[in-house]
Amino acid sequence: YGVELCKENSDLIIRNCSANGFSSKTIDIKGDSSVVVVNKGIHSDDLGMYLPNMETINKGDKNMVEYYHRFIYNGHHAFSSDDGNSTFFESISLNTLLKDETNINIMKVDCEGAEWRAFISATDETLDKIDIIVGEFNPIDSKGFGDAINDKIYPTQKGSDLLAILGHKYNDITNIIKPKIANEKKKLTYTSLNENKSGLYLYVLLNKKYDNIEHYFSQKV
Repeated sequence: YGVELCKENSDLIIRNCSANGFSSKTIDIKGDSSVVVVNKGIHSDDLGMYLPNMETINKGDKNMVEYYHRFIYNGHHAFSSDDGNSTFFESISLNTLLKDETNINIMKVDCEGAEWRAFISATDETLDKIDIIVGEFNPIDSKGFGDAINDKIYPTQKGSDLLAILGHKYNDITNIIKPKIANEKKKLTYTSLNENKSGLYLYVLLNKKYDNIEHYFSQKV
């Protein structure tokens, strides 16, 4: 599954799959496929959202491109009135995305702040399905949470704080995995970021149903 907010990016995913011999389809098409593209924004619910129009970094115009992801955590819900300077996007929650799945081996997360609403709204039943989460937690402006998520307000600006919210289900094994997968340059990058100099946190999380990463692989092989 690949969740991609921007239509032009999801079209590129499908073209890339075809060029490399993989079958692909969008989530609304029935049938099996190697890759399922979900052309929606990952969010706390499936109601959709209005995101403010902005000039994108890469294109210098106001098309719906990459950096809309950065606004998901403080976007307006679909039932809010459009202020005339926003674009509507469909959304999907992790609960809906994984409702028919029994197990996800690895979930890679790099969604520019949208991970806050995605994970805070995920039920324990949904989180139990995911073995490993790897990627980044972004710092956010705490003022962005104009409305509560699950009746809670999270006044934070550090990506590492999101780890605490998932801590009842996952162990942070970043420092265990890092020496095995990273060269010296990457290790320095991880260390610099994860010491909160930027607020961004790069991580590897392992579901607590596994004692350690060796236990995980022994169960999967």
